Amino acid sequence: MILLLRKMSFGLLILLIAFGCATNKAIVIKEQVPVVTDTDLKNKITPEELLVDINKEFIELIAEAKKKGDEAINYLATDFFIKASDASMRGDAHTAAFLYKYLVALDESNDFLKKKYAIELVRINELVKAEEILSPMYYGSKIKDRDIDVGLMLGGIQITLNKMDDARRAYKDILSIDKKHTEACVFLAKTYVADKNYTEATKVIEGCEKNNKTDPVYRLFLGSIAAENDKIDLARTHFKEALKIKPDYDKAVLAIGATYEQKEQYDKATAEYQKFLKKYPDNIEVLSQIVQTMFASGSLDGIVPYLENLVEQDGTDLNSKVKLGVIYTEKKEYDKAKKIFSEILVSVPESDKILYSLGSIYQITGEADSAITYFSKIGTDSDLYHDSAVQVGKMLQVRALQEREEGDKSFEEKFVKYVDEKLSQPGPYKIELSIIKASFYDEIGKNEKALEIVASIKDLQDFNDANAYYLASLYDKVGRKEESRVVIKKIIEHDPKNAHAFNFLGYSLLETGDKKEWPEAYAYISKAVELSPNDGYIRDSLGWYYYRLGDYEKAKDELHRAWTMEKKDPIIGKHLSLVYQKLNKFDKAKEYLVEALNNCAGQEQKDDISKALQELDSSIRVPASN
Repeated sequence: MILLLRKMSFGLLILLIAFGCATNKAIVIKEQVPVVTDTDLKNKITPEELLVDINKEFIELIAEAKKKGDEAINYLATDFFIKASDASMRGDAHTAAFLYKYLVALDESNDFLKKKYAIELVRINELVKAEEILSPMYYGSKIKDRDIDVGLMLGGIQITLNKMDDARRAYKDILSIDKKHTEACVFLAKTYVADKNYTEATKVIEGCEKNNKTDPVYRLFLGSIAAENDKIDLARTHFKEALKIKPDYDKAVLAIGATYEQKEQYDKATAEYQKFLKKYPDNIEVLSQIVQTMFASGSLDGIVPYLENLVEQDGTDLNSKVKLGVIYTEKKEYDKAKKIFSEILVSVPESDKILYSLGSIYQITGEADSAITYFSKIGTDSDLYHDSAVQVGKMLQVRALQEREEGDKSFEEKFVKYVDEKLSQPGPYKIELSIIKASFYDEIGKNEKALEIVASIKDLQDFNDANAYYLASLYDKVGRKEESRVVIKKIIEHDPKNAHAFNFLGYSLLETGDKKEWPEAYAYISKAVELSPNDGYIRDSLGWYYYRLGDYEKAKDELHRAWTMEKKDPIIGKHLSLVYQKLNKFDKAKEYLVEALNNCAGQEQKDDISKALQELDSSIRVPASN
């Protein structure tokens, strides 16, 4: 071997050393596109030229070994075979095929090596070359000596190459050797199905079945032929007969289910799978299919046990785990959902979808710190990054408001810093985060600051009617009524069926105190009621109109309707209290004010309702003067 190496070029020497047992390293040979090194580029060597050089080197190496005799040939062949086998096991078919080619050149009569070479050629889609090797090798032997595996491989290659007559010859030859050979029979029938000769295909299968009646595959294939020929009832009959022969034959029940699923009869397909799973509950193939079918149909009742069984049997099935996590979430079984998504995250720690799912679940369960942790792990290149940033902003805002209410303003700085940092970056969340920041200042009574923020984004492309409505409400809060109405009227221009925009205009006109505008206010509110008669907030406006008009009975009726629709709204409660005060029913008035106080969201509202309660108590204690 040392003598041989001395004759090699430096490049080929490196090639074989890379394959050497001492280093445990392997190179990758791509026959079609070899790797070109920097040196090759400097010398202007193309990939094609490099491949020619490599082949030339190997040819010279083999010729040299043959001159040295059997010992050198055997040594080189053994070395090549070890490396070829290693490449094949690693899935490197190009390198394996390259080496087997030269192994065959060393021993041209060795059918074992030719078979190995052909297998690697098939793997790299060199089917014509594979056929050229296998065909003379198979037919060159006497019938009794022919290798059936080679014949099957040859037939499969010829089907792929659309050489149906040649493939039939191979399969018929195998059946002449072994008339019970199921695979040869089925593939022979497939050649006829490919030509839509269903009659001949059926004859082949029925003929083979006579020799082996206990094999359900024949009934299965007869059903497939019938289904291919659009004879669905006959196909199901054959599939059911296959199940009678072998009751645990999952391919048959899957075929029955498929005939229903093709017609979108998912309930019938599901029923077939369920019947099978009662007897064989751990069949993974049928479990997988029933889960897929139930998801496709949207009928998820009863799916959990199947998914749980799948996950229990195969902990690496991430797809089933994700589905199970989604179902747990929809069923509000949040602890189970957290557990399974956390398990998935171990396998795919950077999955943005799993991180987002966990963040969302922890957000739902009120565990903001954990939610923020998961949302914050989502990378900037993810489609979910922007929404996760918005969700974090919302949670930080809630936390800042809570702590401020408790007398601690330190978290406010963290919230504002986070939002401002995100707003300084490009992204589609500018409007959403700005609204979140503005609503914070709105909640703490800094309406001018909130207005300034929302007004600064009103000209952005994605600023929608909902954002404009909020802008109008802020104008209204700071007393800039006309600007508020201009914004609302633009919303109505865009959406003439926007009930809340009409309601806003009407209520705003009521609050000006100018009675001349009340008929116009009533017209707007009536239009809002017409568009959305079951909206509590709009009914409240109508009740308030009657209150301002002095018709307290009508006001009471409308406000009660509003309150039944929106019992948690403190403004409606306050309005009802004022009506009952006008009706001299002070106990009722106080009852609604207390209810309103319990429903207040922010400090500003609480202060307002508390003041109204104090005034009511004072008016009850001090009788009106005559």
